[in-house]
Amino acid sequence: MSASNTFGKGKLSREDYKKQKDLDAARKAGTAPAELDEEGNAINPHIPEFMSKAPWYMDTGKLGLQHQRKNALLSNDPG
Repeated sequence: MSASNTFGKGKLSREDYKKQKDLDAARKAGTAPAELDEEGNAINPHIPEFMSKAPWYMDTGKLGLQHQRKNALLSNDPG
């Protein structure tokens, strides 16, 4: 999930990139707390980037897996 932390940001400096990689490694090892999405749910650091990153046409710029869930209107459809 390293790239998901840089949603909407430009290039990172060398120091910032190293800090980000170290933080991602610590999250995967369990020594740092997991990231939280907009709803307050913990984001699993082992989810691959291609699954966690929203497509460009659905991107809201916020972290989370909301793009993977069914729409509330579709799930209440009786038919």
